[in-house]
Amino acid sequence: MARQVNITDKLDLKNTGIIGGFKCATKTGDYTVTNADSFTLLVANNASTDVEFTLPTTTNAKGCVFFFASLGAAGMTITGGTADKMVTLNEADADKIAFTTENQKVGAAAIVICDGTNYYVFDCSAATQTVTD
Repeated sequence: MARQVNITDKLDLKNTGIIGGFKCATKTGDYTVTNADSFTLLVANNASTDVEFTLPTTTNAKGCVFFFASLGAAGMTITGGTADKMVTLNEADADKIAFTTENQKVGAAAIVICDGTNYYVFDCSAATQTVTD
C-alpha cells in the first residue's frame, strides 16, 4: 500500500515563499517573466497602476507553467512574449490579457502554460479578461 503524504510534510513555514518547492514572488511594477519563474506564483500588487507581466518568447518557454494573481487594487496584465500566440476563451491569437475591470481586480488569477508554440491562458477567477489581439 502506498504511503499517503501529509501536506504538512511539504510545508516549510520557516522560509517565506516556499510551499513544497512552489515559489511565490510579489511584483509592484512591470516585470519580465523568465523561465526560472516557471512554477512560481507571481503576485501583482500595486494600488495605482496595473502590473504588466511580459512572458518569454514561446519557443524559449516550452514546458513552462506560470501562475498569476492580483492583490493590488490596480489589477494586472499578462503580455505574450511572441505576438499572436496567446490562446484564451474565444480567442486563438491574442497578444495580451488584462485583468483590470473595476471591482474585479483583487483576486483575479490565471495559469499560463506554454507548449513551445502557444501560451494557453486558463482564467482561475470570475474576473473579466480584456483581450488584445
